[in-house]
Amino acid sequence: CSWKGGGCQLKVHYEDGFTLSELPISENEKPKIIWTYPYTQLRTSADDGIRLLWLDFGAEDGEKVLLQQYELDLHGCPKPLVFIIHTFLSAKISRLGLVA
Repeated sequence: CSWKGGGCQLKVHYEDGFTLSELPISENEKPKIIWTYPYTQLRTSADDGIRLLWLDFGAEDGEKVLLQQYELDLHGCPKPLVFIIHTFLSAKISRLGLVA
């Protein structure tokens, strides 16, 4: 994907949440992490159905919630990734026993 005009990689992990990393220059180089958030901080997500994905993360700061908003260009349809995110969230809710 691309973020702020640069190439990057978005990883969505069932336990660890979201991690955006720079693309490594060589195979031996460890990618630099740009940001990382757990699922609990995801406030909203949206997409344009074509190539853009928006993720909003919030962090509690006393009585305020500080939002961080990111626009990612996935270079393709974001719907499969959105489906995976929703599936992971549904599984986490089910695992907690919060299904009605």
